Amino acid sequence: MLERLSGNEYYCNLDGFSGYFQIPLAPEDQEKTTFTCPYGMFAYRRMPFGLCNAPATFQRCMTAIFHDMCKDFMEVFMDDFSVFGNSFGTCLNNLSKMLARCEEMNLVLNWEKIHFMVKEGIILGHKISKAGIKVDKAKVDVIASLPYPTNIKGIRSFLGHVGFYRRFIKDFSKIAHPMTQLLMKDAKFDFSDECIRSFDILRDKLITTPEFTVEIKDKKGSENLAADHLSRLENPGLEELKDAAKYVQGCDACQRAGNISSRNQMPLTNILVSEVFDIWGIDFMGPFPSSRKNKYILVAVDYVSKWVEAEALPTNDACVVVKFLKRLFSRFGVPKALISDRGTHFCNSLLEKTLRKYGVTHRLATPYHPQTSGQTENTNRAIKRILERTVNENRKEWSDKLDDALWTFRTAYKTPIGSTPFRIIYGKACHLPIELEHKA
Repeated sequence: MLERLSGNEYYCNLDGFSGYFQIPLAPEDQEKTTFTCPYGMFAYRRMPFGLCNAPATFQRCMTAIFHDMCKDFMEVFMDDFSVFGNSFGTCLNNLSKMLARCEEMNLVLNWEKIHFMVKEGIILGHKISKAGIKVDKAKVDVIASLPYPTNIKGIRSFLGHVGFYRRFIKDFSKIAHPMTQLLMKDAKFDFSDECIRSFDILRDKLITTPEFTVEIKDKKGSENLAADHLSRLENPGLEELKDAAKYVQGCDACQRAGNISSRNQMPLTNILVSEVFDIWGIDFMGPFPSSRKNKYILVAVDYVSKWVEAEALPTNDACVVVKFLKRLFSRFGVPKALISDRGTHFCNSLLEKTLRKYGVTHRLATPYHPQTSGQTENTNRAIKRILERTVNENRKEWSDKLDDALWTFRTAYKTPIGSTPFRIIYGKACHLPIELEHKA
């Protein structure tokens, strides 16, 4: 969204007034928001702040209202509206269309927070203008004044600040690695010299302007006039770079061999091509109330098909993990990679020896590691929700209901894959009892 906004001449930034409260609740759902206070029992008629689905519902509503305008001449993020245009007249015309839609849909705007026809503005913490995207100066000042962290909370706070601008920092994860190591479970807090260097590098990269260099490579070694032109520019600016790009497009030789790379941009991440059962995520759930002497659930999910395997276990040690994985490998084949957290039941010599034997790469997830995802955690929450709906109040028979919960999960439609895990694996729909069909 920020990329689409940047590069325009004029902007109008508008703010919604009492955003959520503009959306009425369906009468049949109002009782679900019931709450009590000293004066009696009340329920909301309008969508209140605090409901877990309120932000997503509000965003879907805004997107639906402005669906024919978004990405064309405006953007909306929650109650922040941005209208743009490459000329004063164009932007004014676009603003007129947007305001007419607001009147039509009875949307109220906050007059005090509206900025009309500006050439730059702060949007989602970024400074947007025709020149592109920059870091907000106010946030730079905050980061510049941050002291060295003295505890885990301080590290999380700092990484949260700079992580918001990680798009401007090449190799962010590598630089932040010494500090993210301190976030590991049971890690001793020692803000070493390595952590200080990591802190200083990240802070300096956000409070100083990077040098912009352009390199044009000619793979065939032929004369490159564009490269010769750029070499004469001591500090090429945006307009010179645009002219150079046009120059390259007009040069037949450069069209065949030119390769322009901006060194201050983040490198593109390679697309990871995986097949079914190539990558499994694994995690423990629990402890739960004892059920047939079982207190934990070991869950494994295939990252491609979302197929889930799980087992109720009395303990959560390395031995049960190895036994579970051997059965998993014998059924679905040896994967290329296994993803887990850094718990001791996954980080131990017994498991590492087993994975080496099978030639499986072990990847460890951290909060700031972009190569991993929360797929396993999402699966855990889904299975837990299904179990909560099927067990009795004492919840001690949950281990008996685990197979039904897995059946339900495997046959439920998953939006990311556009199908059910069962159909992905077996190529057909699964026939279910009416009760499980409803829960799925």
